Amino acid sequence: MSQIPLIASRSNPQVKRWRELATIPKIRRDEGLVWVEGEHLLVEAQTAGWQVDTLICLENSPFVEVQARQKVMVSSNVMALISQLESPSKVVALLTIPALLPLNLIDHDAVVIDGVQDPGNIGTLLRCAWAFGVSSVILTAGSASAWSMKALRAGQGAQFWMNIEEGVASQNIMKRLRVPLMATSLQKDAIDLDKLDLRNPVAWALGHEGQGLSPQLLDLADHRVCIPMPGQAQSLNVAAAGAVCLYETMRQRR
Repeated sequence: MSQIPLIASRSNPQVKRWRELATIPKIRRDEGLVWVEGEHLLVEAQTAGWQVDTLICLENSPFVEVQARQKVMVSSNVMALISQLESPSKVVALLTIPALLPLNLIDHDAVVIDGVQDPGNIGTLLRCAWAFGVSSVILTAGSASAWSMKALRAGQGAQFWMNIEEGVASQNIMKRLRVPLMATSLQKDAIDLDKLDLRNPVAWALGHEGQGLSPQLLDLADHRVCIPMPGQAQSLNVAAAGAVCLYETMRQRR
């Protein structure tokens, strides 16, 4: 423990770098890093085989014994500066994004997230996909990042187990799909979810919180699908809709 350096000054150059990495997504993307806070996410990433670039631990707290390229302890005022949480965690880590094979052909279950803006919804959708056995997720340009702190916390570690592609153009998705595209829709020609045969692989497309799916994806979909709702609500939150569709898919295959 004594060999691990302690940084107590908020003006330390490393602290400035961590602050930039924590707050500027482009810098993290350019360096192939993910910023996580809290022991739960760190342990989940480790279990999934991710490598830790830098481990930052609050002084005088139990140190997480993990393999990392760099290990540092910081004072509480430094942790408060770099943390993105209202109540700073005792552990922060920079993870190295592993090289994933591109999804050149999608011949298995997948989720397409189209223009969803709330990172909390993104994380919840990823957690639902993970829970129901779907590991391939594509996000179109304009969607919130799957790797923001809010999305990571909502996903509760799902991201570390999944193949996630971001910023993909709609036309490129369609070129690669070898399974039917199921588009959630409120239009009158949509088929009720429980009328669909979902026993074979499909790709579920879920769209923007207010506007829904882009016209391009709607036009290219094999089926437009609605969730029967006998109550007074006109629509569901996108993450709730995704959970219902993924559950029905799993239910039909049991």
